[in-house]
Amino acid sequence: IYINNTSPTLGFTDSNSFTDANDIYIIRGTSGNKLQFQWYDDSASSTTETFNIDSSGSATFAGDITVSGGNIEVDSSMSSSPTSIIYLDVDGTNTDGGGGSIVFSTSASAGTLTDYNAQIRGVRASGGDGGDSQLEFYTTLVSDQVTPQRRMLISKEGDVTFDNDITVEGGHQKILVGTYSNYAQTTDRLYIGGDGLASQDAAIYIGNRGNDTGYGYRIYYEGTGTGNNNKLILKSENNGTNVDMLS
Repeated sequence: IYINNTSPTLGFTDSNSFTDANDIYIIRGTSGNKLQFQWYDDSASSTTETFNIDSSGSATFAGDITVSGGNIEVDSSMSSSPTSIIYLDVDGTNTDGGGGSIVFSTSASAGTLTDYNAQIRGVRASGGDGGDSQLEFYTTLVSDQVTPQRRMLISKEGDVTFDNDITVEGGHQKILVGTYSNYAQTTDRLYIGGDGLASQDAAIYIGNRGNDTGYGYRIYYEGTGTGNNNKLILKSENNGTNVDMLS
C-alpha cells in the first residue's frame, strides 16, 4: 500500500474488540519526516499521539514500554568520555525530592514498582542554582518491610552516607581517608590524614553519644599546633565534662 498526498493516513477500527466501534487507530505521515501513530476517541472527539518514529529511526512513546522474554541492548560508539545512553527526563515544575529512578524487581510473583525491588534514584536536592542533585540507593529486606528502604546516599557535595554497617572484604582491606595517594603506607589499614589535616584537628569516637550528653572516648589528634607541638590525646566524653586521660 503506497499513499502519496498532503495527509497520508491509514485508519483501523476493530468493530469486534474496540470498546467503541467508532474509535480509530490512525497511522499517518507528518512533518519532520515522521510516521505518527494516533488514537482517535470518538466519544471525546479527540486525537492523541501514542507513538512516532522519524527517518533517523528515533522513536518517542507517550506511554509505557514492556519487553517480555528478552533483553534491551543499547549500542553506542566509543569515545574519550562516556556517552549519554540512558536519560531519564522529567517535565513540569521543579520540586525538591523529585527526579527519576531505575527499579529492579526482585520477586517473580510479587514484584511491583513500589514493593519487592531494589532502586537507584536521582533526586533533586535543595539549594544551589536549582539543579542540585543527589543519588540514593534502596534495597528491600522483606522480614522488615516489603517496601525498599534507603541504604546509601551520595549528596550533591559528594559526601556518602551509609544507613547500615560497612564491611570491607577482599585482598586490600583498607579504609583510606584524606589525600592518601602520596602518603599512606602499605601497612596502613586505616589511614586518616594528608594535606587536608594541615593545622586541623581530627578524632575517632567510640561511645553512646558524642555530643557531650553521653559517655564515650575519643582518640584525638590535635593538629592545630606546629611541628612537634601536635598531640595525640585519649579523651573521655564523661557526659559533658571532658577529661584528657592520656596525652
